[in-house]
Amino acid sequence: MNTITLPIGWDTLQLWMLPAAIILISLLTGILLNRLVSQRLRAIPLSESMEQAHELFVHAFRGIPILWSLMGGIYLTTRTVSLSANIQQFLASALLALVLLSATLVAARIVGGLATLYAKRAQTILPTTSILVTIAEVFVFLLGALITLESLGISITPILTALGVGGLAVALALQDTLANLFAGLSILFSRQLRPGDYICLSTKEEGHISDINWRSTTIRTLSQQTVIIPNVKVAQSIITNYSFPSPQLSVVIPASVAYDSNLEQVEAITLEEVNAVLRETMESPPQEEPLIRFHTFGDSGIAFNIIFTVHEYSELSPLRHALIKRLIKRYRQEGIVIPYPTREVFLKNN
Repeated sequence: MNTITLPIGWDTLQLWMLPAAIILISLLTGILLNRLVSQRLRAIPLSESMEQAHELFVHAFRGIPILWSLMGGIYLTTRTVSLSANIQQFLASALLALVLLSATLVAARIVGGLATLYAKRAQTILPTTSILVTIAEVFVFLLGALITLESLGISITPILTALGVGGLAVALALQDTLANLFAGLSILFSRQLRPGDYICLSTKEEGHISDINWRSTTIRTLSQQTVIIPNVKVAQSIITNYSFPSPQLSVVIPASVAYDSNLEQVEAITLEEVNAVLRETMESPPQEEPLIRFHTFGDSGIAFNIIFTVHEYSELSPLRHALIKRLIKRYRQEGIVIPYPTREVFLKNN
């Protein structure tokens, strides 16, 4: 079997050495510029209020100098190599599209970051969630895509017409996705559920809200498990928000003592133990004093409520645990009886 070897002449190598060198130099220049710009931007002394905006612009332009420098090298290469008019036109259009799309990427990063900063500074107006950032970025990308098509000489009017005609079919195909999207927007703009709030759904799921995105609401339980619930289910549920309008809440723990107990002693001892638990469990006990309220002559004893305040719902479980242990121990020391459910039966002799 004969092997045919095609000789590569010096002229051919020389023809492609210059374009390859230009592209390599432009790539290395882009990497250097990317590092230099990032270092220079981070070295600028700024006030604390401007630091977040500064980080936003550093993130927005990350990697972009490399892309722009590489595209510049490719453009110079097209001028040094003899190419047909059609190929040059195609490469020029492709480079223009890449420039516009990269500028769109920078704009989307900036708009998404600004949306996040605005939401953080105005939490009472709009909570910080990924759905807000996603909508802002998608809007910028759509606008950039339309500008790119128009710049390439592609009329966007037929595209918009086709989207309008096909909108019904898309809505039917994506009705579950769109339902979750609009439910997420409804939750977001109602301002009754915010990231960080501790909620309990009617379906018994409870925990802190981690995020609300375009499809689902993420809840982190006290055991650090993640529960993902579709936005439609959240919007349709009966929800108890323990953090709205304020995370501080009053807690009521029911208890009872025997009828022959000294109620003044019971009240004093219970308040003493509650205050001790609050001091031991919390770094800064609430200003509201705990209360004891007797309310019912029960079947087996006198029922009362222990009322106190916690800073947030997650503090309740360890505090209740410690309080019950201390009250049982103290009541036994003081001879205070916690009654068992009893029923007296009288037998009548016929």
